Amino acid sequence: TQGTEGTFSESTGASQDSARWGVGKPLYQDLLFRTKAALQKNPKNVLLAICWMQGEFDMTNASYAQQPAAFLAMVQQFRADLAGLAAQCHGGSPASVPWICGDTTYAWKQEHGTQYEVVYGAYKGKESQQIYFVPFMTDGSGVNTPTNNPSEDPDIAGSGYYGSASRTNKNWVSSNRPTHFSSWARRGIIPDRMATAILNVAGRTLAFISGKAPEIKPSPGGDTPSGPSEDASVRTISLLPTAGDAAAQGWSIKNGGIQLSEGVFKITKQSNKAWSLTRPVDDAVSLLTRGGRLSCKFRLSGALTNNQFGLGIYLYTDVALPDVVAMTGTGNPFLMSFFTQTTDGKLNLMHH
Repeated sequence: TQGTEGTFSESTGASQDSARWGVGKPLYQDLLFRTKAALQKNPKNVLLAICWMQGEFDMTNASYAQQPAAFLAMVQQFRADLAGLAAQCHGGSPASVPWICGDTTYAWKQEHGTQYEVVYGAYKGKESQQIYFVPFMTDGSGVNTPTNNPSEDPDIAGSGYYGSASRTNKNWVSSNRPTHFSSWARRGIIPDRMATAILNVAGRTLAFISGKAPEIKPSPGGDTPSGPSEDASVRTISLLPTAGDAAAQGWSIKNGGIQLSEGVFKITKQSNKAWSLTRPVDDAVSLLTRGGRLSCKFRLSGALTNNQFGLGIYLYTDVALPDVVAMTGTGNPFLMSFFTQTTDGKLNLMHH
């Protein structure tokens, strides 16, 4: 919302000095033109999401309180300008395409606390408008995400990595070092959380998972094409921090506790007892007959001890299996039985 507007042309896009965003601005025209070009180039291309990284200097502007309304106006105009390409938008409508809004470093919140809550806080609670806030300020342990402050981004000479301490005013982003994330964070936490957010809100469809573009069929009674639709036979069982408390997602814990904190679930176990987190599944056998994918992200806390069980994932069924499937042993057949265990200072994935 401050700086030069710059210029825009279809041949070169927004000029290098373009610094202001908003409806009709050169940067907006650049976004719209490139999006349309990508969709028109190939009818199979689908706009899955928009990743929005807010310019922090909007917090230093005297008109910072106007930013939320200006942002919403831009989102609404962008969606209106894509109306002619609705069939190539996630969900068959530009209004269904989520805007994934990323956070900033702790330094900005410390220096501009009130402005931070107005600007970045406005992204929260707008899921019904397909606007999602992705926190970056701390890692999974609640520690501040590393910035370009040299103490937070040291050299690792043995690995050939040279961090912020090796940079000078000739090649750093800003002399105010903690106002930008470190190179390490930009390769880890930030892309991981952005990609996870996209998958959670837009990527759990058959078309996306299979990499195949669905057939776009005309809507009944008209010529307007409908958007891609999900295959109702695809079932997702998940435990996601973005979906609320574990209990609300159908999970229950035994011999421990589970709490949502800083964007992750934290589990505490009772002393000398094995904890378990369970959820009923009424069609487990479909994983065997139709196939599927398992994904789990976790972090173990405490000192590394050899021959220690870390995390196990199990799925069994008590319904009859297809005749072509023969299971050995007795009891209910397990369709998944994976676990992690420490050995020789390493964490190994194993199978019963």
